[in-house]
Amino acid sequence: MKRSLHIFVVSFSILVLGLLTLSTLSLGPNPIFEDDAFFYWVGALRTVETGFPTFDGFEQTSGFHWLWFTVLTFIAYISSIFSTSSLTIKSIFLIFPSLIVWGAVFRGMSLSVMSLALISALFVGFSMETAMAGLFFGIALLKMLENQSSRIWIFLAVLSRVDMLIPAFILTLIVTKKERLFLIFIISCAVFLSVIFNQIIFGEFFSISSEIKASRALNISAGYFANFLENFSSLGNIYRYSIVIFLNLNLYFLIIFGNRTHTRKLLKCLCLFLAINSFLIFHTFFSILRDWYFAPSIISLLLLNNYYLKNASILISKLSTYAFNLLSVAGIILLISYSTYFASSWKSGNEFYKNACKILEGDRVFVYDGSGKLAWNLFKCASITNGDGLMNSHKYYNETIKNNNYKEYLKNNNIRFYITNVDNAEYYCPVENICFNNSEVRLRLQSTEGSKFTSYQLVEILY
Repeated sequence: MKRSLHIFVVSFSILVLGLLTLSTLSLGPNPIFEDDAFFYWVGALRTVETGFPTFDGFEQTSGFHWLWFTVLTFIAYISSIFSTSSLTIKSIFLIFPSLIVWGAVFRGMSLSVMSLALISALFVGFSMETAMAGLFFGIALLKMLENQSSRIWIFLAVLSRVDMLIPAFILTLIVTKKERLFLIFIISCAVFLSVIFNQIIFGEFFSISSEIKASRALNISAGYFANFLENFSSLGNIYRYSIVIFLNLNLYFLIIFGNRTHTRKLLKCLCLFLAINSFLIFHTFFSILRDWYFAPSIISLLLLNNYYLKNASILISKLSTYAFNLLSVAGIILLISYSTYFASSWKSGNEFYKNACKILEGDRVFVYDGSGKLAWNLFKCASITNGDGLMNSHKYYNETIKNNNYKEYLKNNNIRFYITNVDNAEYYCPVENICFNNSEVRLRLQSTEGSKFTSYQLVEILY
């Protein structure tokens, strides 16, 4: 492909991705952005407003991966210079870093690989830190294959997410002993910086989200195999795993039948595949997978497949192209199906946000589940306090969550409203099994009945 044509195709792909993602921001619930993406967006905007890292403007929080959060906070600050009130303008700014990341992924790709990359961007938690981590790690792999230094890219990958140290350490097995020492030092520095940052700013070595998720992982009564089964239970995850499996198999055949003999050594080849997939394998057993956990493996595999395709035989290249196109078409069909599935809820969600803003006048609102998208859609009229603790403080976790003191927390902080966001939830229960008497609360607003993804109930506490 000529350079000018390639630049046009990449630019067009970024434009399409930007328009698709921005167009969904007015929809409730959002079919592309995960709830955690709005954690970052709202947190960045509130941090610019208040001058300290916060999600609701009141509680200081460390519940983020700080490199990505720093990028978004800087962008939020720039957006505040151009607009102090327009959420639309702010969203255009906030979406920009993700478009840059995916633009870098698209760069140099063939059309067939790029088409799958474009579809993948919509399936792996858009505007999350894992895409950036996957890009850095993928570039590190490419640098290694070209016998160039990968140190800075591995450093940035681990700095993006501390648990990227798992694939990073595996990579050290396929370099020389001297380079291995350098890489171990680089990885250790990235982890040390993350830990020290949390200690200096928040007085804790680990972020609050890491602490909560670790406690959940260590207290799984059903066992890790149950996680594995759960992670394969959704159609979306089956499609994502299918992409990962295909890209692994395709990469294997490209390596075996290509002319890149320096990667044919069994140990080096095994470590390469293990490094690429270790992040996903780890979280498949130790977490309930969210969309964005697939990003590091998928992005790395896309970059490497594209790298080897350039030197593949005509037959292998054609077979790979057909397979890429088939997976892309399957992704488009699945996206259309998802949109149809979500469509009945969009109107219900938007109506709830609009009507809720007529009741709330800058009030602080407690939301246990789904606080990200609610905080974004109610940004102008309410301050949403995160109830599950992932974007709250260590103090909140230790004093409220561990002791089930939710009612006391609401009263002590003069929080007059809460929103339930669980199917068939009783309106007088802000958290499951933590309930008020009927006389203590009043149901002020309820979303349209039968809307699976917007089972919202706005409740006022009658102090």
